[in-house]
Amino acid sequence: MMNSSAHRLLEIHEKAERQHVSQVIGSPNMLQLLGCNEKQMDVEIQYREKIMIVNTQLIMERDKRIGIVASFRDRTEIKHMIDALSEVKQYSADLRAQAHEFTNKLYAILGLLQLNKKEV
Repeated sequence: MMNSSAHRLLEIHEKAERQHVSQVIGSPNMLQLLGCNEKQMDVEIQYREKIMIVNTQLIMERDKRIGIVASFRDRTEIKHMIDALSEVKQYSADLRAQAHEFTNKLYAILGLLQLNKKEV
């Protein structure tokens, strides 16, 4: 069972219900990770043309593994988000600098007005 995001990220277009994971996912690296009997956190693996970041959590019943929950993130998408955030931070810093310059000019005008000077 997988949600629509997993279908999209893993590029699975056929119906995956009631099929063994090895029939749906052809990547040996991914199958090895999903077959591991330990929790995995932020493991980077090659999946087709993508680098995926994978987390897994075992589903246990009476000390027996009955399944696994896995989350997948495309590292390329994460890098794009980080780049966009960096641009926003730079834009914010630029606006802060401009606001500071404008405030300095306003204080200069205020000082001149307080001295009753109309021209500079």
